[in-house]
Amino acid sequence: MTDTRRCAQVRELAPEVALGVASVEDRAFVLGHATSCAECRSQLADLSTLADDLLTLVPPVEPPNGFETTVLGRLGGPAAAPRHRERRRLLGLAAALLLVASASGGAVYWSGRDDREVAAGLRSSLQTANGQYFVAFALRDLGGVQRGAVFAYQGNPAWMFITVTEGLPAGGYAVELVIHDGSTRRLAAGVDLARSRGWGAAIPVAVHDARLLRIVDGDGRLALSARLTR
Repeated sequence: MTDTRRCAQVRELAPEVALGVASVEDRAFVLGHATSCAECRSQLADLSTLADDLLTLVPPVEPPNGFETTVLGRLGGPAAAPRHRERRRLLGLAAALLLVASASGGAVYWSGRDDREVAAGLRSSLQTANGQYFVAFALRDLGGVQRGAVFAYQGNPAWMFITVTEGLPAGGYAVELVIHDGSTRRLAAGVDLARSRGWGAAIPVAVHDARLLRIVDGDGRLALSARLTR
């Protein structure tokens, strides 16, 4: 098998490996190839990191009947142009995980025997470019130390998720967006980041229109923030 063909196969299987649902044979093939191919190794590392960060948001729960079909239907869309497809598969995996995580109150449901079916559906649905994008930003405390991450997906609608590496002190927190025009939009209030360590929802503006995300405590004091510009 040529290196080009082997790389193409690895990139097809990499999302399943990152999600932890690849077969033993496929996993061995991907990891074996990644040891000698820097490009595929880097892509796999990026996919695995995104999957690990995003899936910390969700508990394993048995899904209601038809859940996977409903979620995958929401993720469908026209295929990306071939020259953009590989890059958008990487970004699309994270976006798809975000959308799945947002469904049914924020829980992702992995049902054991259906995992490979879910992954296969995701792999097909992730070829949805259409100008949408996925970005991530560091979430920092008042001392500038990174305490988590903000993941943002520009689609219709746009979504934003936050994760914190350590739970915040007990209490309800508000999540706010500061827009480029200086106005502030409150996205949520009373969020328990001491126990859940994550929150996410659709946002009322485009991702590129937001300048700053703020997490404030019940007394209005800033706890964490993320600059949403590069």
